[in-house]
Amino acid sequence: DGIMIGGGWLDYETKQLVQQLCPNAQIKEFYGAAETSFITISDPSTPLGSVGQPYKDVNIKVLDADENKVKAGNSGEIWIKSPYLFSHYAEGAKQHTRWRNGWLSIGELGKLDAKENLYLTGRKSRVFMIADQNIYPDEIEVALSRHPDITMALVTDFPDKMRGSIAVGVIATKSGEIPRDMGNWSRQNLSARSRPAIFVHLPAEDWPLLNSGKPDMMEIRNMVGEKI
Repeated sequence: DGIMIGGGWLDYETKQLVQQLCPNAQIKEFYGAAETSFITISDPSTPLGSVGQPYKDVNIKVLDADENKVKAGNSGEIWIKSPYLFSHYAEGAKQHTRWRNGWLSIGELGKLDAKENLYLTGRKSRVFMIADQNIYPDEIEVALSRHPDITMALVTDFPDKMRGSIAVGVIATKSGEIPRDMGNWSRQNLSARSRPAIFVHLPAEDWPLLNSGKPDMMEIRNMVGEKI
């Protein structure tokens, strides 16, 4: 028997818990979108942090801002070519959905290793800059969620006179407060440029949600702006 999981990156702790509950099942994680259907699928040999290798008949390439192919291990925009791609939106359009000679990008960023394992680094629309360095909030959120006291995490940017902007970490915790070891933990688990300059605690029950069930990032940003 097997268990298929999709909709987001599966962290190690959750995967282990599912495996304990279903010890005889093979867990497979897939990555895809409404516009693309399946893009990748994992197997037992998939490295930690990867969403797997290309699904059957799917081609993946990662391009830089000039739409040149990047080296293995470097981050860029993910482009897909496969028989499962959608044709168009019935109504409207999305800013980061683009077609190029049969290839489709939906504005996702990631990197491929030498064995074509795909790692997601975030949405293009969410990337911001601190002192001329690209910051990928999705990656920071995944790291913050590994803290044993943090149950929800969101990273956003706010203007800063010296560096252009700063990263602010919004967290919900089991303890109901910002963990006392947050500073030391961040230094041990996040690079210097990825560490939020400020942490704001927002109880999980106060997080506004979209109809999809995902956090309403714009509303949370407005709420946090009133606290800092």
